[in-house]
Amino acid sequence: PIKATDNVIVWVEENQPGATSVSIKASNDNGVTSSHVIEYGPKPFNRKSPGLVKINDNTILMFGGRLVFLQSEDEDGNVVTGFEDSNELFRIDIETFDFANQHIVTVSYSEPEIRGDIPDARANPVMAFNDEKNMVYLFGGNKVQYDAFGVVSNYATHETMYVLDISQ
Repeated sequence: PIKATDNVIVWVEENQPGATSVSIKASNDNGVTSSHVIEYGPKPFNRKSPGLVKINDNTILMFGGRLVFLQSEDEDGNVVTGFEDSNELFRIDIETFDFANQHIVTVSYSEPEIRGDIPDARANPVMAFNDEKNMVYLFGGNKVQYDAFGVVSNYATHETMYVLDISQ
């Protein structure tokens, strides 16, 4: 979870394989109860373990993550999933209000303009924001790979610090 505003935390919910997009969940009481979330705009594809960083009081950047695909079912009826790492960057703008004794969180998605090299696709990166320079720093994470038999494994990314300029 990441603290999006003074009183709201948000997180990216990992959806079941076959879901077409992410779901943002929110709470204004540290996760005890869920806020009602209304999402606008084209939503990012279903993923798990993206990097998240707060860049101002109502805005979060989400980088990468592991895209989750429903591939098929095996002969025993078990769901077979596939994974692919992403290097997509999304801006998530958040507004909150109360209506009829319910806490409402609106979420809109967009793809920000940036300067700098886009990092390789990865999941679980560490991200930090320097508000004086409008720079996002991204480091580490891991990647998924498949062997010749389709067995998936993870490996750590190389140790490169990426700097993304998000000033506009």
